[in-house]
Amino acid sequence: MSNKIWKETAKDIFAFFLDGKKVGTLQKLSDSKTKKAVVLIDGEVYTIERIGFWLRAIEIQTLEGELVARAAYDKLYSTGMTLDLKGKTYKLYQGQSSGYGWVLREAKTEVLSYRYNREDGHNAIEATTSSPNLDPLLDFLLYYLTSSINVEEQNTIALVTTISAL
Repeated sequence: MSNKIWKETAKDIFAFFLDGKKVGTLQKLSDSKTKKAVVLIDGEVYTIERIGFWLRAIEIQTLEGELVARAAYDKLYSTGMTLDLKGKTYKLYQGQSSGYGWVLREAKTEVLSYRYNREDGHNAIEATTSSPNLDPLLDFLLYYLTSSINVEEQNTIALVTTISAL
């Protein structure tokens, strides 16, 4: 079982730790209309940004502008998105079952989920994973999406977020 923790290290900057080792950081750019975030993992810089007229699709790019991942809704009124990340295809769902958040599926199997929970009077985001060898960008994407759900309480969300694995 791996232990994943997100900590807010400065205003709108969150560090991600896996088993006590820092994996990277996510910085939300509050002045961005497209809800842009900058991710740093092992010296590599990525951007996560909502795109399109209604900002319903999401792209992850390298600092050089190379497309790494794209997620888009399957239909206009769908809750499911197809996510293509580095040649792999996943399904990404927004839902309310056992906590509001996001679920990532590969071949109909839930491989990662980030959900809101209320713990000791504070908001927390809990993640569950069934695959220990997932690309860390997936954790960053789901944290980006889930922590954006309730912007008013964003500062209380990630002070210390404990994440459990299956």
